[in-house]
Amino acid sequence: MPELPEVETVKNALAPYIEGETIKSFHFYTPRLRQELDAALFNKTFSGKKITRLKRRSKYLLFEFDDQKWILSHLGMTGSWRICKLTEERKKHEHISIRLDNDQELRYCDPRRFGEFRVITAPLDSTTDPQALSHLGPEPFDESYSQEYLWDLSRSKTKPIKNFIMDPRTVCGIGNIYASETLFRCGISPLRKTQKLRKKDCLNLINHSQSVLQSAIDAGGTTIIDFQAPDGSEGWFHQQLNVYGREGEDCVQCDKIIKRIVQAGRSSFYCPGCQK
Repeated sequence: MPELPEVETVKNALAPYIEGETIKSFHFYTPRLRQELDAALFNKTFSGKKITRLKRRSKYLLFEFDDQKWILSHLGMTGSWRICKLTEERKKHEHISIRLDNDQELRYCDPRRFGEFRVITAPLDSTTDPQALSHLGPEPFDESYSQEYLWDLSRSKTKPIKNFIMDPRTVCGIGNIYASETLFRCGISPLRKTQKLRKKDCLNLINHSQSVLQSAIDAGGTTIIDFQAPDGSEGWFHQQLNVYGREGEDCVQCDKIIKRIVQAGRSSFYCPGCQK
């Protein structure tokens, strides 16, 4: 599933082409993704409207308009966006096309159709989230994601630390890949109980999660199987992975073997020698 760096990569690639452009029409080639798709609703609400900004919040893309309604897009497991000319033939699994007034189309491809594309109500002011995203915690690069914040929140939590940092109510956008890599850099086992964190561990988690995420953004994300940027390129952060997907291989720092366990239905990779 695309995580924060992949969605940030998509946003950065699309924004120069669509911000300030006016939508002509929507065309849907499937009745639903995760929810039903209502072409009449989208055309009535947004045709003739200008996209003022494309924003990322957690793993969501937000198409902002000077109106009370915005569009929320989530890539699901296999979703991707691209910009193309109107005359270009539609590819297999391209389920949405948004025709713009610059004679280009924004197209959404999703083989597994687990993505979201829906209308949401805009926030009352620029400092708040839309109601649909009000459950989210701070962004990893926000000042509010601080040592004191993480320390205070962790005191009452008995869940494993990996589950804690992957909870979007704690901090948003850190998925399975980057949680595993962050914990390796911190020397923290994914099995350690959250309330066992020391205060300095909280600062290390913040610093290393930011470092891992920024490196992944700079690399265009991580392509394990499906992820592609809007220009068709793959992310190459997989070349920097220390533990994720490396079960049975030697640790890059010691003589131990990388292990894989399952936590909350997800694979966790770690070094039993380096991470305690």
